Amino acid sequence: MQLNSHELKCWYQEARAAYLYFVLSDAEVGTSRQLVFLELANEAKEQALLWAIEARKSHIAVPEYTPDRLVKATIWLIQKCGVRPLIPLLRLLKLRGLKMFSQPPLRNSGQQNHPVFGFNEGLFGLSLLLIGLVAAETSQGVIVLILAAGLLAGAIATAVGEYFSAKAGKLPSASQNSEHDELTRIYQARGMSQLQAHELVTRVMADPDAEEEVEELIVEPEPVAQTPISPTQLALRAFFTFVAGGAIPLLPYLLGIERHPLLMALVFSGIAMMLTGAKIGALFGRIPLWSAFRMLGVGVLLGLLAYLIGGMFKV
Repeated sequence: MQLNSHELKCWYQEARAAYLYFVLSDAEVGTSRQLVFLELANEAKEQALLWAIEARKSHIAVPEYTPDRLVKATIWLIQKCGVRPLIPLLRLLKLRGLKMFSQPPLRNSGQQNHPVFGFNEGLFGLSLLLIGLVAAETSQGVIVLILAAGLLAGAIATAVGEYFSAKAGKLPSASQNSEHDELTRIYQARGMSQLQAHELVTRVMADPDAEEEVEELIVEPEPVAQTPISPTQLALRAFFTFVAGGAIPLLPYLLGIERHPLLMALVFSGIAMMLTGAKIGALFGRIPLWSAFRMLGVGVLLGLLAYLIGGMFKV
């Protein structure tokens, strides 16, 4: 299709968006997201009509919209894989309303802020550092010294990063506010009051997988089960979980094991990687065993890379 004018290009973008919004609405039947996508589809359809009128004023013929190969492929993938895995592609197509599929913020979900992530950072960081040092044919005394220094430096850096991340997390996000306002206007267009629309959008964005009917607008806030953790507490927790994870590959050297300390460190680290992988998989509703082996596979690949890099700097 030849889009040789600004009006025609804008018409095509809005028509394509409307077409995809209807597809997304069908894919989200039974959820609160369905009505949001319907409203977005209707808005895009109206905008496409307005651009078509502008194009005809300039004596430009406006054809009937037909989906191109990219749109057809996107629709096929949505039908096979669902909406959530295709969010990056849908963003490239300039679709809105995708914030509803985002994971809840770290401080609200409690999942991505789990101590297992700090433990995993220390485990991977020190394991890879150990492999690189061994590949560089570093003496055992120097290995222990560098690992201890790396453990302390990494724990401090992680704690500082967690502290400032927690501080920044208290500030409102401009993109989240924009998305919230956009969805609020959509529900107001459906005849809701501003207060009702605000309460509904707040609930939908806090719990994207909620299946409640949209008409159930006034919902009592759920009691907070856990006491909020301060940035200082988060920083201390990040420090000690990093140290706990990083101490595992260092353990055979600290215990003075003389026979194959590297092998023992790799075995301990591999077991720990599988355990953390299983835990992370369980947190996000995945199969723990598959997540465990996937984490171990990632560790093996990164270990090989660390060995190759370390071999380039033999002392």
